[in-house]
Amino acid sequence: MSKLERAERGAARARLTANLLSFTVGAPATEILGAMRGPPRAASARQVVMYLLAAAFGMSQLEIAAAVGRDRATVAHGLKRVEDKREDERFDLWLTRLEVCLRAAPAPLWARPVREGGQ
Repeated sequence: MSKLERAERGAARARLTANLLSFTVGAPATEILGAMRGPPRAASARQVVMYLLAAAFGMSQLEIAAAVGRDRATVAHGLKRVEDKREDERFDLWLTRLEVCLRAAPAPLWARPVREGGQ
């Protein structure tokens, strides 16, 4: 897979995750992934997006940084903030459920190998 394909896949995963967070926290996905910091709810959701990209998809900090338009230090800070919040049982359960949802999402059709005979 080329660098461009990896970057596109990372961006698609970030959009999927941001839309899931948008649904659960009520912050628009455009604010979560926006260039500006945005309101606190969007900034917190962005940190959760970063964490889920690492946990559910195994993306590196550099891959996450590229996918969400931030630098690696910001990603590292966001991951630490979310990890610290996992001590709260309700937050931990919520985060685990989000991770399960993302892991259960099917791979995009364009990423699946094509079988012989068009099946």
